[in-house]
Amino acid sequence: MATTINYNGTAIRLSSRFVGEDYPKWSKGYKKMHHKVTVKTERASHTFDFWNNDRNGHRMTAKNLIEAFEMFLSDGISYDNSRDIDDFQSEFGYEKVRECLDAYNGCKEAFEAWKNFFIDPYDLDNWIREEYDI
Repeated sequence: MATTINYNGTAIRLSSRFVGEDYPKWSKGYKKMHHKVTVKTERASHTFDFWNNDRNGHRMTAKNLIEAFEMFLSDGISYDNSRDIDDFQSEFGYEKVRECLDAYNGCKEAFEAWKNFFIDPYDLDNWIREEYDI
């Protein structure tokens, strides 16, 4: 599945590839649908893992792709808004160090990847939430 959103004259193409059903390490034993979601603009491209519970099919809809993309942006913003890992842990209530570190590093990766796109993630995230009622 693929869809394109147009943000301030920039075409952002979202696509996904179904990888399979699996147990992500954070799922506490629950099987999830694993997708690789790719974000492309003229300037950059990035692929990230996305997991969901949709057992009705292995194809993501346009709305699913936009929601996955918004989560990716939100993860990066969560990292950027934290002063450090202690602040991140306090904000999200992690009790286990390993779980906190995994989440923190994932959010950092999202933020670092998005810097290559040269689009303000805060403005884009707000726009997506309003435009697509997320």
